[in-house]
Amino acid sequence: MLLSCAKWIAQKHAMLFVVCQLFAAGTATAQGYYTGVPYSALNDEKRLWQSIMEEFYGPYDRAMKCWVKPFIDPKGVKRPYCMRWLKLDRLPGYPNERLLVVTGGFPIDWKCERGHCDDHPSRGAMGLIILDATKPSMTLVARNSLIEPADTYGRVPDETNVDVRQLNANGTFGWTVEFDQRHGDRWYTYKIVYGPIGDRIVELANVVNKMEIHNCNDENEPEKTIEAEQYSGKYEWNILFEMQYHGKKWYPLIIHQTGMKKYKYISNTYRFEFNSRIQTYEIPEAFPKEMNDD
Repeated sequence: MLLSCAKWIAQKHAMLFVVCQLFAAGTATAQGYYTGVPYSALNDEKRLWQSIMEEFYGPYDRAMKCWVKPFIDPKGVKRPYCMRWLKLDRLPGYPNERLLVVTGGFPIDWKCERGHCDDHPSRGAMGLIILDATKPSMTLVARNSLIEPADTYGRVPDETNVDVRQLNANGTFGWTVEFDQRHGDRWYTYKIVYGPIGDRIVELANVVNKMEIHNCNDENEPEKTIEAEQYSGKYEWNILFEMQYHGKKWYPLIIHQTGMKKYKYISNTYRFEFNSRIQTYEIPEAFPKEMNDD
C-alpha cells in the first residue's frame, strides 16, 4: 500500500513537472506557441517592438543600447549578442493579422572597440520571426536561429534591402534580403530568399545579384585582366516570383540577368523551380556558375 502511494505521488509530480515545462516554453496552439508579446501592444509600435525584443532577446542593456542575450554561435561557442529591431511588416489576414519581424545586431567581443568587431571576417547577425496577432498574446508561427550570420564587417542589411514576398498561392510569406561582400577586386551583392518550412525560417535560395570586377588592368596579374575581359565588369539581376503560376505549391523564381560579357550586352532569363523534397529552389543547369553563391 505504501509503495502504491509512493508510486502515485511520483507520477503526479512527474505530470506536474511536464505541465510546468510546457508553460515555461509557451502554451501550444494549433498554429504554434503563445509568446509573452501581448495583443494589446499592436496599438503602440514602441511597446510592440519592446515586447518582441524582450521575448526573444532578453532585457534591454542601456550601456550597449540594445537587447543582450547569450546564444550558441554558428561555431558552437556561447556568447552574448547585441540585437536591435530592424524592420516590421504587418500583413492583414483572417482570422489574425500576421507580423513579419526582422532584427539585426552582432556578437559581442570585448577584444574590439565597444564590443563590436568590424573587420572583414566578422559577421553581423539577423533574426527572422513570424507572429500571429492572437489574443491575449501573440503566437509564434516560425523563426530562424535569431542570430543568422549577416553581412561582413559586422554589419546587417539596410532595411531598404529587406523585402517581404509572397512565396506561394497558399498565402505563405517570406523575405528577400540583399547582402554585400567584397573580396579584393570582386564586389558582390547577393540576395537570399527566406521562408517558413514548418516552424523554422530557412534559406530557400541564394543568388548573386550583382558582380563587379575593379582594377582589372594589372600587368602584374594577367589572369585578372583575362577574367575581367571575360565578364567585363558587371552583372545585375532582377528576382521575381511567378505569382500567376498556380500549378505548384511554391511560386517559381524568375531571374532576369543583364550586363556585359566579353564586351557584349547580354540579357537572359532563368527559372528556378522549388523542390519540395529538399525544401529549396533548384539551380538550373544553364545558370552561370560564377553567379552561383553556393
